[in-house]
Amino acid sequence: MKRLALCLLALALAGCAGVDAPPPGEYVVIPASSQIVTPGVYAFEANGSQYTVHLWQYYPTQVAQPSATPLPPSKTPTVTPSPTVTPSRTPTPTNTPQLPEWPSPTPDNSPLTVTPATPVPGKQCDLKAKLAVRVRSTPSTSGTIVGTVGQGGNITALEFRTAGGYLWARHGVNKWSAVYNYGDKSWWFDTYSENEVCQDVPGWDASISLPSPIAREIKAGLHVLVGANAAPIMATLGAWDLIKCLSSSWDICAQAKAAKPSITTVYRTLTLGDNPPNLDSPDSWYYLQSLSWRGINADYYEYMNEFVGDYDKLATFSIRMMELAAQDSRCLLLFSFAPGNPGNAAWAKLQPALDYALTHPCRPGQYHGVALHQPGYAPPGLLRDPWINSVWVSGAHRLAFADLFQGKYTHGNPRLPIVISELGYDNGRKDDPNLATCEQLALAIPVTNAAYKDDGIVTGWALWSVGGGGTVWVDRTPCLPTIAR
Repeated sequence: MKRLALCLLALALAGCAGVDAPPPGEYVVIPASSQIVTPGVYAFEANGSQYTVHLWQYYPTQVAQPSATPLPPSKTPTVTPSPTVTPSRTPTPTNTPQLPEWPSPTPDNSPLTVTPATPVPGKQCDLKAKLAVRVRSTPSTSGTIVGTVGQGGNITALEFRTAGGYLWARHGVNKWSAVYNYGDKSWWFDTYSENEVCQDVPGWDASISLPSPIAREIKAGLHVLVGANAAPIMATLGAWDLIKCLSSSWDICAQAKAAKPSITTVYRTLTLGDNPPNLDSPDSWYYLQSLSWRGINADYYEYMNEFVGDYDKLATFSIRMMELAAQDSRCLLLFSFAPGNPGNAAWAKLQPALDYALTHPCRPGQYHGVALHQPGYAPPGLLRDPWINSVWVSGAHRLAFADLFQGKYTHGNPRLPIVISELGYDNGRKDDPNLATCEQLALAIPVTNAAYKDDGIVTGWALWSVGGGGTVWVDRTPCLPTIAR
């Protein structure tokens, strides 16, 4: 994950004659030109006041809010909006692997109209089926069968009711499943280890114990670039549950899938550039993508990269792409937004696409998902990159899927896969002076997994990056034995 070495230009360091000094405080300033200033901390005095200016590397057209000391992960981040600015356009696409320029997020306070999810605030009573369980229209064994929760399927209990020797959970409109058998005192569902709210759901029977806790499963994985060596990946394949490959490295994904059929594969072609030339012709874009997908049998396909633009059009475009992909039994990962993007106002415009994804399986039992590019979490002070542990960047998925959408797409049955398809702990370039070491990655990855398990939103991630020979990108191959679980 890279960031341009452009700069903030200080208000005027030391000699700002004729410029009125602002009130004392902390400021992030926008450059008046592309002149490069060495990042650091500068102090100066103007009109009798002392100022400290932090110069961070970032896009000059957007306002960043880094913290010199990384913030610890927070289940309920406190948000302080920053000024909204027009994002810069994405670079001209090339056929070489491109990574986010780490544009700073642009939170806003504009009114949002969002269809709310189920009425349990905060954490929810999420249950995972130990066996296939019928879904009935009423909490009764004589109720009409309206579906089935398959073994391993998830439901969110909105209400409990005791009837006919069972504890029933309502998990939708006229959707009831028996979750506990009073006859043999057995649970037919497990709960997640961080759930302590089932007993707060209306109708809970306080005379029974909570079901057995289980940990959320996070698919840990790798992002494989051109020039990657398959041998070290295959030697640690037991540690990985997800692998993303590009057009230049798909053979490694195919090899991994053959050796470990349970691994989730993600594919993106580099032959067409990052994004469609416009959003008016989804059929044409799908056709071109499908040509590049011939001979590729991936579990999911990414087809865009860090788009910035008209999000109303993007919603319509994405729905059509999902329609076409499902006709070919292909599942897509939507959007692939850059770190901290696109902001909740844009997410609200994309809700029609998310609603469509939630109600239209791409394959039997499988749904289209969402891809994001983000930095991970780490023990406070371990890494120097200011975006690590950031509420706005590391926690961007929480701002959208927890705070805005209230778990609608991530805490029910079905749910959408949310994949961090490019997970980083620095700017991803070999020349980054703050490049995380293998030992630091080994300490940071468990913290990232714990944060993702806690919020229950992210289902998997791919570490940037393995391979990249002859490019500017870091190759994490030497770290694989250290970070493999």
